Amino acid sequence: MKHLLHILLILCAVACQNPAAPELEQKPVSATEEQLITFNQAMVAEENDHIDALVQRYKWDVITTERGARYRVYETGNGEKIVAGDILQCEYTLKLITGEEIYNSKTDGNLLFKVGKSDQPSGLEEVLLLLRQGDRANIIVPSYLAHGLAGDDNKIPSAATLIYDIYIEEISNIN
Repeated sequence: MKHLLHILLILCAVACQNPAAPELEQKPVSATEEQLITFNQAMVAEENDHIDALVQRYKWDVITTERGARYRVYETGNGEKIVAGDILQCEYTLKLITGEEIYNSKTDGNLLFKVGKSDQPSGLEEVLLLLRQGDRANIIVPSYLAHGLAGDDNKIPSAATLIYDIYIEEISNIN
């Protein structure tokens, strides 16, 4: 009986061992994947053309971030520089690239959120980390750095470029 128990334990131990993982082969990109990549690149290029046209129409001198958000500070503040973890209170107007206003501080209240720990678009947060308290800026967030293909299930449609006019009213540090 003891031998049977030892044999069962050995069999269980052997059965539970993970065999060496097989080498993962890198699959070639399929024709369908290539088409999707090409389509996505064309959509981004078209969106960038629309953004360029907006910037030229308003004669804005913008700075483009590494990821593709664009901004211009039209009134420089003299407060602290924003860092991740800061809690911001901002007055804002948010428009679509068509000019349609969709949200603003007057009707929806000021933006109040913790930088790096919020549901704000990543493109907005990327630019805010380059600003300081008291700055007034226009921020252009391409759809791929905003709400993407989903929109916000409310006023922001699918694949929408967002234009913020924002004032960094207050910064709170709780670190």
